[in-house]
Parts: sequence; C-alpha cells; structure tokens
Amino acid sequence: MPISWLVGKMSQLHLEVYTHNFTLNYPMGQGQVYKGTNVYGILRAARTPSLEALVVSAPFRYMSTHQKGTAAGIALMLAFAQFARPQKYWAKDIIFLITEYEQLGMQAWLEAYHGLDNKPGNFYTSLGSFWRSDLPMLDLAKFTSPIDWGEDEQSLNPGKLQGRSGSIQAAINLEFDSPKISEFSY
Repeated sequence: MPISWLVGKMSQLHLEVYTHNFTLNYPMGQGQVYKGTNVYGILRAARTPSLEALVVSAPFRYMSTHQKGTAAGIALMLAFAQFARPQKYWAKDIIFLITEYEQLGMQAWLEAYHGLDNKPGNFYTSLGSFWRSDLPMLDLAKFTSPIDWGEDEQSLNPGKLQGRSGSIQAAINLEFDSPKISEFSY
C-alpha cells in the first residue's frame, strides 16, 4: 500500500492525517500473521465541536489480486476531500478512510475507533462482535476441540488510533473498479 503517498496527498488537502496498524493472527493458519495499515484523514467541521462524524471509505486492493483494482474509488474519495475542504457549512466531521485488506481493515479500524475490548482470549467474529472463553452460557470447546484457537493471543489485534472524532452517524464505502461512472443507484 502506498502509505507515504496517501499520507502526503491527504496532508496536501489539509486534513488531520493518521495511520492505523493492525494485526491478524489467523486462527486456523498455523502461525500465519497478517499485518495491515489503514490511512485516514479527518476534516474537522468548523461549526461544531467534533461530536458527530461521517465516514467515507475506500478499500485499497493490490494490483496482483485476481479482483479488479480500487484506484478509482480512492481517486473519487480524494477528489471529494478536495471539494469538501474549503466548505464552511459542515455540521459533522468527515473521516476519509483507506483500508488495507478491505473488510478486515475496516473491522480493525472500527474496533479500534469504538475501543472494543481486545484482550487475549477473545475470538472476534466477522461481524465485529466477540466471544470470550470465560463466558458460562456457551461452551465452544466441544465444537472446537481439534482447533487450537491460540488462547494466549487474540485473533484480531485492532491496535490503537491516534486520532478520533465524534460518534459515527453514517458511512459510505466507495468501491469502484472503473473511473467511468454512468449512474448511481441506491
């Protein structure tokens, strides 16, 4: 991921720019560890004290994958940031987020943003909720006995965020594979 270029571009747009590091210890991958970095910039609303925020995100997809690239979505997001910067009437902060590893990067960023409990022994699901091994109501050991879940370390370590805004009121994910957009549908 071109982290330094993205940080530089967002800095040129006069956003508060931060990087966010996270780690996935793949629970069924026999020691596979994935490290990722998200880049985000915050456009502070001039009229309010950062109590609410909107998130505009775009995933970064490597060109070596079999899926189509996401550079058009990142370009559209940066163009919108350039448009939004001189406007003085925003009532909410706008967070511009570029995630690595798509949904995994978004999940890690959201868990770090909301400060979810990320102690060892928690099993994170794909929906962002978590299961603790000390909960008495459900014994997963009888279902997972052949799998070593790595109780000494967590599956997803969302890391810490350096910068935050207020509560997230809405989000939009820009995932375009082509710069030519003929219509929007909802």
